[in-house]
Amino acid sequence: MIDMGGIAARVRETFDVVGQAVEQASSTVARLLRSDVQPTQGQADVALHRVAASVQMGLTAEQLQEVERDVEAVFQRAGYGYAEAAIELAKRLRGRSSEYQATVVGRLFEVAPSVAADILRGAGGDRHYISEGWPTESDQYLIARSLGAAHDQGLLSSDFVEQLLKHDSMFLPPNNEFTGTIVGMSGSQDLINAYVDRSLELARGDEPDWIQSFNLGAARAMAGDPEILQQRLERMTPEQLTEFLSHIDPRWHDTKIAGYDSGYTNALASLVRGAADIQPPTEQVLNLFREVATKYM
Repeated sequence: MIDMGGIAARVRETFDVVGQAVEQASSTVARLLRSDVQPTQGQADVALHRVAASVQMGLTAEQLQEVERDVEAVFQRAGYGYAEAAIELAKRLRGRSSEYQATVVGRLFEVAPSVAADILRGAGGDRHYISEGWPTESDQYLIARSLGAAHDQGLLSSDFVEQLLKHDSMFLPPNNEFTGTIVGMSGSQDLINAYVDRSLELARGDEPDWIQSFNLGAARAMAGDPEILQQRLERMTPEQLTEFLSHIDPRWHDTKIAGYDSGYTNALASLVRGAADIQPPTEQVLNLFREVATKYM
């Protein structure tokens, strides 16, 4: 049996909207689930996600108009480069409520997912033009946290991670290190775990550039949350850890992919910095430090 009470409770916890909106969302979920065939809990969650995406987050009509103006301004700035659009996005988000910030990011991906994905890459440090500016660390953090809030509040599509990584895979060679940077800073453990899981699946492909590229993104994302990183390290055998580190070594591309630059960041260094935040250090963390010190320093 589907736990309708639990679903209603999750709606309340996630959205913190007035009681009327909560009851309306719960009733809609119930209608979606009402059929002769008993749905699974997974189907119930999908139904909840669709309802959640349609629930207004308590913004006024005037604020919703502002959201549309901000979204349009960001897309217009994308004509000057995606990093420039990311800077504009951060400017539009700054000083607004988390509710407003999440709505803007969710709307960006609703209107033009591919352009929004490029802007997210721009926020992570990917520039198309030498004249483009650089998003500051503050800009990155603001965009990342807004992305995490949009995900956790149901304002992104249920296949958001798949779409994002599919977009990353269109680059030659593919590289998700930039989006991994932002996802890792998002503060959403659900988003980070989903992103890391799918990145590691893609990294199992036969093409060497895919192995390198998607391991880079996974490393950047998991390094953003010490709890997730600790869990991931605990799942790796010593042999798996050795293999994973070898594929995020910044020197790896020199011998495996001619002329490939692993990006403007160093995923290996990010992983080590992330592990340093795990206190007290676990046996797996010490193994990581030992491996890096003996092979990559």
